[in-house]
Amino acid sequence: MLVTVEIAPTINSNSATVSVAVPAHDAAVYLPETLDSFLAQDFPSLEVIVVDDGSTDDTPRVMEAYRNRVTYIRQDASGGPSRPRNVGVAATTVTCGCGWSVQDTTYLRQLVPSPVSG
Repeated sequence: MLVTVEIAPTINSNSATVSVAVPAHDAAVYLPETLDSFLAQDFPSLEVIVVDDGSTDDTPRVMEAYRNRVTYIRQDASGGPSRPRNVGVAATTVTCGCGWSVQDTTYLRQLVPSPVSG
């Protein structure tokens, strides 16, 4: 399973410093470590959005544990990561972004070692 992550630092001080949009389909086994890694970052303002692309596993149940810290959007399955990625990025409050795919959530812990300064 490949979890694709979009990270977008902002130049607008009225919105999140870093926004993470995570498209997910049947990703229940990967989400806790992925989300915990992002939430452990020491950014001054972090926004995490998970877009569930019609999962048939326990993804909705896993997301219940994060409901106060992560925005969860569930949609019908689109057949690929593009639509959920775009929906997630559109839901962010940032103004610019970049993206990459990750398979190893261990890498996420080393994503940015210090806070992003504005």
